[in-house]
Amino acid sequence: MSGICGIVSLDVPAPTETDIRRLTAALEQRGPDGTHIWLNGKVALGHTLLATTPEALVEHLPLSHSETGCTITADARLDNREELFEKLRQQQAGRVIGDGELILLAYLEWGEACLDHLMGDFAFAIWDPRACWLFCARDQVGMRQLIYFHQPGKLFVFATEPRAIIQHRGVPQRINEERVVDYFIGNSAGDLTSTFYAEVFRLPPAHKLTLVEGTLQIRRYWDLPERVELQLESDQEYARAFLSIFTDAVRCRLRGPATVGAMLSGGMDSNSVVAVASKLLNQAGTGPLATISAVGDQPETCTETRAVLVAATAPGLRPHFIRLSELDGLGKRLAEHAAEIAEPFDGPMTLPRAVYLKSQEAGLKAVLDGVSGDIVFDAANQLTGLIKRGQWLQAYQEAIGQEHFWGSTWPAWKPLLRSSWQALIPLWFRNGRKWALQGRRSRKAVRVSLIDPNFAERGNFEARLAALEASVSIDDLPEGAARAKVLTHPHYVLGRESYDD
Repeated sequence: MSGICGIVSLDVPAPTETDIRRLTAALEQRGPDGTHIWLNGKVALGHTLLATTPEALVEHLPLSHSETGCTITADARLDNREELFEKLRQQQAGRVIGDGELILLAYLEWGEACLDHLMGDFAFAIWDPRACWLFCARDQVGMRQLIYFHQPGKLFVFATEPRAIIQHRGVPQRINEERVVDYFIGNSAGDLTSTFYAEVFRLPPAHKLTLVEGTLQIRRYWDLPERVELQLESDQEYARAFLSIFTDAVRCRLRGPATVGAMLSGGMDSNSVVAVASKLLNQAGTGPLATISAVGDQPETCTETRAVLVAATAPGLRPHFIRLSELDGLGKRLAEHAAEIAEPFDGPMTLPRAVYLKSQEAGLKAVLDGVSGDIVFDAANQLTGLIKRGQWLQAYQEAIGQEHFWGSTWPAWKPLLRSSWQALIPLWFRNGRKWALQGRRSRKAVRVSLIDPNFAERGNFEARLAALEASVSIDDLPEGAARAKVLTHPHYVLGRESYDD
């Protein structure tokens, strides 16, 4: 979404306009709707706007509070605006209050505790001249990102992306070899803080950061509950309760100054989003909903293509398709897009990038999707769970159903065998076998000179493989804890960060 950045000079020359504009220039592809900066002594803040809400069209960030001098830059979309207006006793009569200003007003009312009142996607920084401190925070699940560099007693630089931070002349650009190792072993993110630069770090989701007189403090302000029991009288009541919450979530994300579209993949995740979004737009008289789908050229051989084409016939939709046969014509633009990727993440994922290009052609500024929506309900493999509980007949019927849907390329015995291995073989044995096999592969890669032996030794491939397996293992966890671990796993956080552009 939008880009934010800032510089706090602690014991170095005060930032100049050139300094902060070097940072904003690196973020302008995120914010093509306008760039603004603010300088005051040892502090400089910047903002590059992508206007995805009506209020963002008229809000000018960075924004200063006239009485206190507190100044905010923010990349935010708040979902509980009306609730905040009521709590803050604010009226919108005669003027528009943007999400950035709402966050600033909440900070002026509650201080750091303002985070207890914010709901939505946000990353922000507030300079408070009264206390000479910088206050930053990220939303609970990490939909918006905040990256920083800190040289104690001298310099603090933050931005939405590392590529902006390294534009500052005081930030070293030494490569973080451990992150490179993670990439080589197929682990895009082994933690919530590292970047590909050794001295540049990510603020984790649900964390706040304060900088006071050169002292940096980072603290967690929210935890995802492992299990919350909701007691209702019937399955129908549960379904109605879920639909109500789900509808509110989709409605919040339809708040845009221009057309908001949605990806349509034919699966339950995206189909559910599309069904609710199109209904809401129809009720508001602002439909139809633009959908973007990647499809094959031979529906008879592709189950997902058939599902997409059927779903796209639903009323209230304006479907757009990107076909496999069109990718050759998009080759140059896809290559340019791939070259702009600041860090290696999902580099070979050509179809999603083609979908984004198609979305741009359709004039969409925001696109909804249902990526990994199923992990909210079931963190583990469904067949594995059924076998663990001894429900063999239901597991067999589920496997047969998958074979019926996917065809001969997905025979029932394959998922049954894999799930039985996961459910019945002790975790220590499975991990030991996997580490041995992967360790052998890494040693082979070193032997055939794919990886420099010195680099392999420094990176400690085998130890990081073991750490990766431990980080993704949920087999011995209760259901609620397993779901919480998956939802907050570094890989999913990195995915949200990388596709939020």
